[in-house]
Amino acid sequence: MSVVTQPGGDGHTSPKMKRCNNFLCCCLGPDDPTPTPPSPVPEVPRPTSLDVERWKSSFDRLLHCTVGRKHFQEFLKSEYSEENLLFWLACEDLKEASENDIHYKTKIIFDKFISTSSPSEVSLDGRMRDEVIRNLIEPDKNIYDEAQRHVYMLMRYDCYPRFMKHVTQKLVKA
Repeated sequence: MSVVTQPGGDGHTSPKMKRCNNFLCCCLGPDDPTPTPPSPVPEVPRPTSLDVERWKSSFDRLLHCTVGRKHFQEFLKSEYSEENLLFWLACEDLKEASENDIHYKTKIIFDKFISTSSPSEVSLDGRMRDEVIRNLIEPDKNIYDEAQRHVYMLMRYDCYPRFMKHVTQKLVKA
């Protein structure tokens, strides 16, 4: 898998950077749909007070900052809800997929996050899950949009405030 890194607007590097509103954001995910073995996870840089102030201004800003997203992911892992962020990122990756990869990627996302037998199942109501299952017959890039919005709102209004409190307290202690 090749990943192009460029300096982000916040001084950190991010894969596949593109301009989004007034800050840089990234679209994660491999161009090659072939699974690759996990690589060692580099240590995440400690957030600065400026980073935290930026993240406070917007949940989207946190999600589109590589360092912020990594810290948020670690926090979600400690709360046993990391699958929400991973699902959201997988949906973002699906939106960038080529037509040839859509069936493959929708199946992977379903098996990993939507299936009731998945160990990383995200919390969706029965109606939403049934709609996704119906749409799997002819999947498109937007098959998970409603589920992604639902998970986004869960993170935005539940996890994000706790994360900001956690990261702010951590910064003050240092």
